[in-house]
Amino acid sequence: AFKYGRTILVVGVVSFLIVSFALYRDCNTFCRAEYAIFFSLNCFLVPQLLFLVGLRELSSVEVSEINERENKNVADGLAWSYYFG
Repeated sequence: AFKYGRTILVVGVVSFLIVSFALYRDCNTFCRAEYAIFFSLNCFLVPQLLFLVGLRELSSVEVSEINERENKNVADGLAWSYYFG
């Protein structure tokens, strides 16, 4: 179904291993509670706040999914307007 799924998986695993090795090697530098808090806020809280404030717009895929879910397809509207004038 997804064309580059294996490639993305391999790149993700290799990146994870490289980061893990760097963190293991320099544990005193990177293993601090401030970094963990900053990382979790940056990954989970900031994107949600940006979306709620309205600074992040929906992608074309998300808009298409919403339109399909709510049956707002343009082709359907054009077809019905053709029949009902």
